[in-house]
Amino acid sequence: MESNLNNYLVFIELFTIPVHIQKFLIDQSEMDDERKENEYGKLRKMISYCHTESCFQQYILEYFGEENATVCRKCGNCTDDRIQVDVTKEAQMVLSCIKRMNERFGKTFITKVLTGSSDKKIKSFGFNKLSTYGIMKERTQKEVNELIDFLTAEGYLRPTDGQYPVLMLTNQAVEVLRGESTVLRKERVKVKQLIEDNQLFERLRKLRKEIADMEKVPPYIIFSDQSLKEMSAKLPTSKNELLQIKGVGERKLEQYGDAFITVITSYCEENGIAVEKHDDFIMARSETTKDDKEKSHHVTFSFLQQGLTIDEIAAKRNMTIRTIEGHLIKCAEEGISIDWDQFIPSQYEELIKEAVREADTQRLTPIKQLLPEEISFFMIRAFLQREKEQKV
Repeated sequence: MESNLNNYLVFIELFTIPVHIQKFLIDQSEMDDERKENEYGKLRKMISYCHTESCFQQYILEYFGEENATVCRKCGNCTDDRIQVDVTKEAQMVLSCIKRMNERFGKTFITKVLTGSSDKKIKSFGFNKLSTYGIMKERTQKEVNELIDFLTAEGYLRPTDGQYPVLMLTNQAVEVLRGESTVLRKERVKVKQLIEDNQLFERLRKLRKEIADMEKVPPYIIFSDQSLKEMSAKLPTSKNELLQIKGVGERKLEQYGDAFITVITSYCEENGIAVEKHDDFIMARSETTKDDKEKSHHVTFSFLQQGLTIDEIAAKRNMTIRTIEGHLIKCAEEGISIDWDQFIPSQYEELIKEAVREADTQRLTPIKQLLPEEISFFMIRAFLQREKEQKV
């Protein structure tokens, strides 16, 4: 029982204490050498857990001693629908480099050789003369490290025992080097580096702040910056797409999905980015749980019919104004008749009309740039929607 508890604690602690500190704590402990080796081994297995593409549940069960554990088909790895890509060539570069270095070094030093580092230690060993020196210089050291972690987790590399493990080739690795087997890896999700003044990222941050203030919680509780950056890069315009963003679960999707999709869709329309029309749905646990509920934008429309203003609807539904505006646009796209005149102040109508004519485009941003600050994007959208409906 005590042994299982210790295993469990190591498993949990890995995710709360950085790995280098874990190693330091093991090294500085009063455990005997054999016990230390055992702890290092468990730590390495947990690191591999973070990089494996195999079934998570199967990995955990095998870690705790269950033999012949089967795949669960429900965990993140089992349900991951990313495309598998052939990385045999890259794997051969790594494995060949390790072999040429006589399997005597650890991950960090191997990565430096592969990326062509000018580290003096490399020259002292003569590794700068290897054919594999700098062979992956177009990759960052972080990317190469992650590839090595993947190869280790999938059994192509075997770390030796101790605090500073050396990487050794396994029989699987030899087969890859001989060209007898291929290495497949799920396609990496690359979030484009966003410049600081990225308009969409800033809009999403502003929306997050509005929601956080409304709920009296820190902004990161809503979504992390990383989630917002991924939204900015991938431009999800349906709930199903938004659910693929890291950090977006079904609960947050239900709470905040409409608001963020509205902002992203508006941004795409303003900048002439093609947006596919989607059925806005979530893969429900049962087919009836969502279907029986009235759609959110229809609820908004019913409040509008009762005479409530956009501000009043937003307050009543605990949603942002942008979300409510998006609901009305969505209703219009479904053919629901809306009196757009109520959203276009009479004193601004001619200004908007002239700006649309001068901009000679349906994109919102060029039109907005020709208008006073007090004229909102939604006023412009309402004007354009009214014009569109009048032509039909």
